[in-house]
Amino acid sequence: MPQPAHPDQRIVALRMAQQRLWGSPATSPDQVVSWLGAVQAQEFAYARWSLAQRCGDPSAAEVENAYAAGDILRTHVLRPTWHFVHRLDLGWLMELSAPRVRHQNQSVNSGWGVDDELLQLGNRVLEAAVADGEHHSRKELAAHLRAAGLPTTGIPLAQLLMEAELSGILVSGTPRPGTTGVLTHTYAAFSQRVPAGPSLDRDEALHQLTVRYFSSRGPATVKDCAAWSGLPMSDIRRGLAEAADTFETSRIEGIDYLHLPDVGAQGLTGEEPGKTTPGRVDLVQCYDEYVMGYSATRFHLGGKAPTPGRAQDGIPSHLVLLDGQLRGHWKHEVTAAGASIHTHLFADFPATSRGEHEAALRRYSRFLGVAGEVRLVDH
Repeated sequence: MPQPAHPDQRIVALRMAQQRLWGSPATSPDQVVSWLGAVQAQEFAYARWSLAQRCGDPSAAEVENAYAAGDILRTHVLRPTWHFVHRLDLGWLMELSAPRVRHQNQSVNSGWGVDDELLQLGNRVLEAAVADGEHHSRKELAAHLRAAGLPTTGIPLAQLLMEAELSGILVSGTPRPGTTGVLTHTYAAFSQRVPAGPSLDRDEALHQLTVRYFSSRGPATVKDCAAWSGLPMSDIRRGLAEAADTFETSRIEGIDYLHLPDVGAQGLTGEEPGKTTPGRVDLVQCYDEYVMGYSATRFHLGGKAPTPGRAQDGIPSHLVLLDGQLRGHWKHEVTAAGASIHTHLFADFPATSRGEHEAALRRYSRFLGVAGEVRLVDH
């Protein structure tokens, strides 16, 4: 795929607006998840922020409440990684993507001696464990597996739990507050947390997937959507065929971008949409959908984002955006005494945007809502 020499600020602005990072916010964390379809959620502490910053100025506690109530569920879907999904969407999303995730898991399973017989036995044990209607921690489920002579640690345990998720047996439960303030995540019966709904055939599910993706992340490409969903491009084109009148295509520097018709009218030929403050600064976590929602056209981020979740040369992996483009990194440290938010800005970060940078840090500190002092530290 050809790449332009520089990111296109029109595409950047449209994506930030469609993703609800700029412009009109969503009204609640679960509405954010419904709009985006699925939200990557490895690091729970930071993944909460991806939802909160898209719906005004809610606290971490408000996101946790929606998660505890089961409006938002956290499970392995689309790809072999954690995602937030709305409870009304998980049924059809899991049915659509589970076979592909299982296929991707095969090499890991075989490398650790986790065969189909072991996975099926694990499913039976875990299904019986949550049949009491209670929500169980990973440690508690491991005890049930241990009693059946099954693996209880490391990758094998993780694969057994993931297979139970893919099989519609387990899903996230109500977390328990720990003594140190860190939540202990639990698992519940899938049937208890995911309401039964009308079953979608494969074409209907692909239609739903592509509509959610290109509505919330456009302008984007078929290849972007395929990488995000974990599905082949032929499936994405099949879904788009069912939505032929929903999207338009704009060719920009040799690349075909799909988007809603009014999105193209707003920004691809005219003014940038959504942004209300010149020199706008946003903090996004490294697994945010603004980063992970694109692959082939992630170059519009500007600069090379670090490997998600892995600090490089002591520089944290979360992203400071200036006008939607990478201009620094950040992380938080939370202790009983309070919190520190550390930022590492690039040398060319303009002095005129320092006020916006400080405002973004204050917004994040309000989100954390921790007792004690919140320190803002520039490196």
